[in-house]
Amino acid sequence: MKGIKLLVVGFFLVVGMATLASAENFSTMVELEEKWNLGISSAAVIMEDNNDFLFDTGFNLQGLLSYDVTNWLALGCEVGWTRVDVSIDTNSLVSGSKFDLGTLNNVNVLGDIILKYPIEMGETVVVPYITNGFGVVVPSLDESDLAGLAGVTVDVETAFLYKLGGGIDFYITEVLGLNVEASYQWASTSYDVKVRQTTFTADGDLNALYIGGGLKLKF
Repeated sequence: MKGIKLLVVGFFLVVGMATLASAENFSTMVELEEKWNLGISSAAVIMEDNNDFLFDTGFNLQGLLSYDVTNWLALGCEVGWTRVDVSIDTNSLVSGSKFDLGTLNNVNVLGDIILKYPIEMGETVVVPYITNGFGVVVPSLDESDLAGLAGVTVDVETAFLYKLGGGIDFYITEVLGLNVEASYQWASTSYDVKVRQTTFTADGDLNALYIGGGLKLKF
């Protein structure tokens, strides 16, 4: 599964490069007058199951603000919120079973380095890009009613976060564009699970594939 997720990210990176290669004026970079970029997007989130923690497909909403240092380099920051249901695999106790823990809410804060190449395709400006992000993820778990009845609480530690992704901006006007992006984000954390008076700690990952899109505004 992990290999498939990385292939999807690689696919978007290749699509971005192929867009550059197919442009008639590949060697000519378009000069963009507006330097600030504001974006809002949503994405499907596929988190990686690990250490008996099972994750359903989740939802992400995020905002981005970046500044074009040059025509091909931008620096930015993004804040995102991810919501995903999580359970514990109890297959060793009852075949095919799992215990519903609740809903995991992650707040991601990242600083981004964005490499891009604005080009013209007909009357449209297209901006393929690759992005690297470094930051933190602050998770919290809303326990399910079942977990509450069983006396189970879970604390998830804040963790360092790294992001690698690629996407394309399609500008439908001089300042308004549509965006598609795929990225993979890595984070290692620990879970403090308390069952009534007993507490144990388990290491785990919050690695996830993000596939989505949104709007970009230049100003």
